Amino acid sequence: TIDKKALKGYNIVVTWSDELFVQTYPVEQDYINNPSNTLILQITLKHIMQKINLVAVIGPTASGKTDLAVALAERLNGEVISCDSMQIYKTMDIATAKPTPAEMEGVPHHLIGFLPPESPFSLAEYLRLTGEAIEGIVSRGNLPILCGGTGLYADTLLRGIRLSESGEDPAYRAELQALADAEGGGKLKEMLTACDPDYAAGVHENN
Repeated sequence: TIDKKALKGYNIVVTWSDELFVQTYPVEQDYINNPSNTLILQITLKHIMQKINLVAVIGPTASGKTDLAVALAERLNGEVISCDSMQIYKTMDIATAKPTPAEMEGVPHHLIGFLPPESPFSLAEYLRLTGEAIEGIVSRGNLPILCGGTGLYADTLLRGIRLSESGEDPAYRAELQALADAEGGGKLKEMLTACDPDYAAGVHENN
């Protein structure tokens, strides 16, 4: 049971996901004041070959995700895992809306402020660290609560997408960057279309 005050002003949608079956329905509609604010809670994630319970609070900056995640953690014995590509960095507190100790209200938070700003960080690294955090939380008998607004991180994790294990290729990346600088992003879009036209159709040449 969630305090109705925690739902005020949000369009809360609960998604129960089991393999390929997904059922979505609105919750506490009487307490919706601003339908433009949408937070999505996705429950049950197939992760590392086993089904675990996970709550995801995903939405734009300054939409109240932290308050809701902390409220859920306090009621459901949870721990929060950041799903924000900028909050991982040290010293970057204000512009990233990084939660303060007071806002955390004693609830354990993971993957916040642990990396120097000059350090590179990849999606693969995020998935690895998040997986370790989830396993640790579950081993303590607590509920993992994903909270943030980086859609790439959230989608990849929640959909169980497995990345290539080929690793990085800095030389090839530099070659492609030089090609883009010389001939524009359209050239790379042509190359991608030749390899995977279906995926390329949904990617802008400046992405």
